[in-house]
Parts: sequence; C-alpha cells; structure tokens
Amino acid sequence: MQGFYTKNNLSKQESVALQELAQNPELTIKQADKGGAVVVMNTSDYVKEILRQLSDQEVYCKLANDPKFNFLRRIRTILDTASEQGIIDEKLCAFLYVDRPRTPVIYILPKIHKCLTSPPGRPIVSGTGSLLSQIAIFLDKILSPFVKSAKSYVRDSAHFLSIVEQIQLPEHALLASFDVVSLYTSISHARGLEAVKVALAGTQYSRQCQDFFISLLSMVLTCNYFLFQDEFYVQLRGTAMGSNVVPNYANIFMEEQLIYVSHHFGRVLQWWRYIDDVFLIWAGDMPGLLEFRDFLNELDPDVKFTVVASECEIQFLDVMVRRNGGRLKRTCHLLFTS
Repeated sequence: MQGFYTKNNLSKQESVALQELAQNPELTIKQADKGGAVVVMNTSDYVKEILRQLSDQEVYCKLANDPKFNFLRRIRTILDTASEQGIIDEKLCAFLYVDRPRTPVIYILPKIHKCLTSPPGRPIVSGTGSLLSQIAIFLDKILSPFVKSAKSYVRDSAHFLSIVEQIQLPEHALLASFDVVSLYTSISHARGLEAVKVALAGTQYSRQCQDFFISLLSMVLTCNYFLFQDEFYVQLRGTAMGSNVVPNYANIFMEEQLIYVSHHFGRVLQWWRYIDDVFLIWAGDMPGLLEFRDFLNELDPDVKFTVVASECEIQFLDVMVRRNGGRLKRTCHLLFTS
C-alpha cells in the first residue's frame, strides 16, 4: 500500500518566517481564550499579565520550595487508608498514585474579546502527568453523571440551539444572559466541597466512598501548585482550568448555588446553563430582572453575576439568537463572545 502524501501549503519563505516567529523569545504566541484566533503578544506583556494575577494574595501564595513530596505523602496516606478499608483495590490505587509526577506550569489564554491591545488572560495550569492528574480524571468520571442530569445543563452551542428552536416566546418576554465574573477563581473551597457533598448524598455510593471522593477533591483544590519563572505557587481560592475535574466541579457548584424555589424563579420561563454562562427568558421587566440578579449575587459573597438583556436578540456562547415572532432563531455565528 502506498503511503499518503501531504503537500505543505506554505512557501519556503513563509515556512522560514513562521519558524523565526515561533522561536523569537520576545514574542509569545497563544490561542485566544474564545473564538479560535491566534494571538501574538510581546512576551513582556504576557509575563506582566501573569504576574499581575499572581500578585493577588487572596488567590495565590508564593512558596519557599517545591511542595511535591509533601503533597505526595498526603495522597499516599489517603490512598493507603482507602485501600485498607476496602474502598479501592490495588489496581485503582496504582492508577491514582503518580510515582514520578511532572511539575505543573501556569500559562494564560488572552481574552482579546475583552481588550485587543492589553488583553487580560484566563489562567490555565497545565497538569498533565502531575501528581493530581490521575485523581482529577477519576473524579471527573464520578461527577460527570450529576452534571449531565442537571435540569439546566447545556452541552455545547449545538445543544443550546436545538433547545431554543423549540421554545415558544410570550410577547414582551426578555431574552437575557447571566455570566459569573471569574468563576474559577471565585469558588471558595468550603462552598465548592459542600456543593459536591450535596450532589453525592443519597446516591448509590456508601458514606465511606463519598468521604473518600471528598478527600481526593480536597487534595485537587488545596494542592493546586505550579511553577512560573522558577518560583512555586499554590492557589488558595478557587481553581484554575486545566484539571479534568474542574468543569464538572464548577457545574455542580453552580447548580447547587441556585435556589429554584425562590419566588424570583416564577418569572423565569426558561433557564439553561453552560457552566457559568446562563441563558434565560424572563417574564417581567428590566427592573425585576436586575432585582433577580441582585438576589443571586447575595447567595455567595465571592460569586457575582452580570446580566445583559433585550427583547430582540441575545448572545449566548458563540451564537447570536433573535426573536422571530414567537420563536427564536440563530442570526450569526460569532468569532468572539463576551
């Protein structure tokens, strides 16, 4: 069988220019946070933005040395105890314990939809192969069913469109979107763990298993350390993207955060959520919607919602939907979302 041949669509000069660009230490090339664009930044600006975020002492703490071995001992203790109690077998214990972990590093994805000239960055901790990586994969599988069964769950843009195309719109109802300001770094460990405990309660898992899951999740949250410019840091509040379990953890927190029995929800005709991005149809006026936002903002001192509303059209995820009589239809696919 003959091999496949692929032709380079770049000229020799273009290939050389691309290599020189990638190897230039004064430039940093990253994918944009949203929209799929490629961003070329001055490395000095890129480093400055990371240091700006790391300077927030409520979220990050600089460490005097590498905490790896201390964290490994704590993980080993949890796993050995669970093994002795018959919660896990030897095979799972070996899977969860990373004997020679790599050190996580932090990087950011530029939010050029916020600002083109000096974009803020979304922090990502690259933890593949780290001491917490296998634990995060395991917990992700445990928590995933709770997320998908949530009544507000939206899988992606295509799923959202299949939902809204079936909705009947009352006259004068408002289309609105809610968004949480910096959700991942805003979730307190105590509130996040409590939300997961509530989700696990009453399931097929024994109390011992539930406690084991919470112990592992606590390690993921409190031992989220990383390296930047030869300095070690640990995250004190919230969590960074990059860990497998983080999206489902944030989803469960958001679902448990809401009090659906509140009288405000009587005017919410539809409520759909992709992690912290919420689409809703509001059977009321704008002052009432703002009152509802204020109610949500009182549920947690660290989690704050913003709101955008219109009778005509609304942006959600990477699409724009518009009222078309008593229905909604997509008007365009957006490159960037806010």
